Amino acid sequence: MFECQFKMSEDDNVKGTLYTIRQQRRKSNIVFIVLLCVSLLLMISTLIWDIRDGESIAFDIFLLVLIVALLILYICFPILFKANAKRVYKTSIADRDLMIVKIDETKCDVSFQKNGEEVSRSVMDLSTLTSCVEDDERLVLVFNRQMFVVVRKDSLTGNLDSLKLLIQKYMNKPIVKIK
Repeated sequence: MFECQFKMSEDDNVKGTLYTIRQQRRKSNIVFIVLLCVSLLLMISTLIWDIRDGESIAFDIFLLVLIVALLILYICFPILFKANAKRVYKTSIADRDLMIVKIDETKCDVSFQKNGEEVSRSVMDLSTLTSCVEDDERLVLVFNRQMFVVVRKDSLTGNLDSLKLLIQKYMNKPIVKIK
């Protein structure tokens, strides 16, 4: 069994949130960006075509501005998610004293404590583990592409390499390492 007890920081919550969001609908995000770029190129060529033929370009400009606005909004999404993660931390997690993560062969048990009493608890089956990322300080486990659990390396009891092998056993893919 692996156990980790620590006070979850704002940085832990932000990194977990951003990584989880990146893992959700990854293929559809790529398709969306490609289609948006192709439509941008088509709109520019249509605008040039209409200017050359002397036709009205008002609708072309409207669509071009709409496409550029969507592209800018898509690029700004990580900033919005980061701000939301900070807000969630300040309103929901900051007052918790301790986060306890227990991982055994089949499940991950996460509980939050305040003043020595348990205030919330979640138990996830390791078979629902969809991805994992590792940086210098932590492992972020993502379950069902929706929920994340942070495991701080400095407060982990148990062998880190054994935990990584257990995680890889359930994911069937390597752990992503980031800086």
